[in-house]
Amino acid sequence: MRPRPSLHLRLIPLRAFALALLLAGCSGHIGDPHAPPSSPQAPAVPPATSGIDGADFAARCKLDAPQTPAAAPPQRLTTREYLATVEQLLGRSVDGLAALLPKDPLHHGYDNQSAKLSLTASSAESFVDAAEHIAKAVAADAALRARLSGCDLDASAAAARQSCLQKLVIELGRRAFRRPLAGAADAVPDAESEVGKLLAMARAVGDRAAGASDNPYGAHADVAAVVAAIFASPHFLVRVSAGHALADRPGVRALDSYELAARLSYLVWGSTPDDALLAAAAAGTLDSEAGLAAEATRLLDDARAQTHLHDFFHQWLALGTVFKGNLDTSRFPEYSPALQSAMYEEMRRLVADHAFAPGADLMALFTARRSHVNAALAALYGVAAPAASPDAFAPVTFDASSLRAGLLSTAGVLAMTSNPTEASVVNRGLFVRERLLCQDVPPPPPNVPDIDPRPDESPGAAQDRHSSDPQCKGCHALIDPIGNGLEAYDALGKLRSDAAQHDARALARHIAGIDDSSFFGAPELGAILSRRAEVRRCIVSNVVRWGLGRGIDGAANGDVCAAATIDARFVQSKHSFRELIIALVSSASFREKRVDGVDASCQ
Repeated sequence: MRPRPSLHLRLIPLRAFALALLLAGCSGHIGDPHAPPSSPQAPAVPPATSGIDGADFAARCKLDAPQTPAAAPPQRLTTREYLATVEQLLGRSVDGLAALLPKDPLHHGYDNQSAKLSLTASSAESFVDAAEHIAKAVAADAALRARLSGCDLDASAAAARQSCLQKLVIELGRRAFRRPLAGAADAVPDAESEVGKLLAMARAVGDRAAGASDNPYGAHADVAAVVAAIFASPHFLVRVSAGHALADRPGVRALDSYELAARLSYLVWGSTPDDALLAAAAAGTLDSEAGLAAEATRLLDDARAQTHLHDFFHQWLALGTVFKGNLDTSRFPEYSPALQSAMYEEMRRLVADHAFAPGADLMALFTARRSHVNAALAALYGVAAPAASPDAFAPVTFDASSLRAGLLSTAGVLAMTSNPTEASVVNRGLFVRERLLCQDVPPPPPNVPDIDPRPDESPGAAQDRHSSDPQCKGCHALIDPIGNGLEAYDALGKLRSDAAQHDARALARHIAGIDDSSFFGAPELGAILSRRAEVRRCIVSNVVRWGLGRGIDGAANGDVCAAATIDARFVQSKHSFRELIIALVSSASFREKRVDGVDASCQ
């Protein structure tokens, strides 16, 4: 008898099927019957990192009028979301999985923007490879098989095994697709239903695997086929918001309960809905604004929320830049990977104090005298922290007369906005303009020489000469005064000598475009920024962009009106980040979508 052909879970029919499904989804409209059959929606290019400049966007909208939300493009899972979801579904991580996944592109500073998360032929191959890798791990682990199915997949009786396999399809499919599968309620699913097709495919693969000369899945090739098919499916990889029509609002569709559950869970946890949230969706609880807010509150109370929501701050403020290691260690010998990690940890804890602590005021992030240091940071700041050690952080309160207060005085921000050998007036000014004020500063014109001091010329004099160049002076008038006001700190974030501070105080320092904004040092700058509506609106618009995974560009976008409403609730809550998230969840932009082709202007 001739041996059966070798079996790779390159389970050939399954792989071809999965790739066909994924590549069919590259139009960006997977499973959305209401989206046009055109090419992917071209991303709008906003004038700033957040998509809304410092203008009063509330003035563009009537807050008491119905709001027409923007379109809601399909959202492919980011690599981080994919890994978190797999870990949640399986109850453990899968070794080697991350290395198989594509790297997500940044768009306006964020890695979750639907305009850039396309499914190409290359990325589709990567996701199928990843699905096969997961399937192999499941096939090799009896405890994992039992966890996913809730029954005995190793049963010797064929009928019992088939019944258990059907349970696996139904349960894993429900949790992975974030909704019940078609045919799940039937004792004998229709052959054309989702459950029926998966079972038929599993049986075919199992039959083909039996006695194959190269079968790494043993008796569980059918189980591996189900797992691979589910994790390679566009219904797992892509969150589609099809919604249902609203009779009284032509062109607007309300997301259904399962779509809302998925959107909420990925916003707050960065992962798939838990069973309680899926149960709430099944019960219709999420169809009301109050029910949706109640579930948002439950998710926010979970420890997973802080872990995931910190990623907003990580991306908005580009905190990971501190790990680039750009400082010259011959000039700053104390600079090391350990100090970089300490800098990041201080920023992380400062954010946690003002975003996640009960009753916290997020705007105090810029003025807080209390921070957290380890031994290295205590030495750098020149403060006593007896409880701190190289590994342990301790709270510290800076004196009211010191130049330490708020995020902008942290060594992390000051170091990551520096050049290798010296502090950068330009980088520090740009950080405030672009990250905190959401104002776009055009790039320098081509062929502008570097700011290199001439012989016997100080760095400050070189900067002044460069800034006075007619090609450059307009932009430098916006950024240099801010950077000059932070010249009391060197590239490492350490305070300069008294004499150097005296020289720094002589520099012009203000925020162009903001009256009465003269300042010196981070505490005074932070105090100004904490009071500015531009900064508050910048935070809100960034949360909306990150939370919805799409741009909010221009007055003709309905998300601008949602941002205005969210901003009003943010003010009412005394700048509670938690309430800001709940306000986003309650907004029309979160709960509804516009059908393409309908005017998105604010009503």
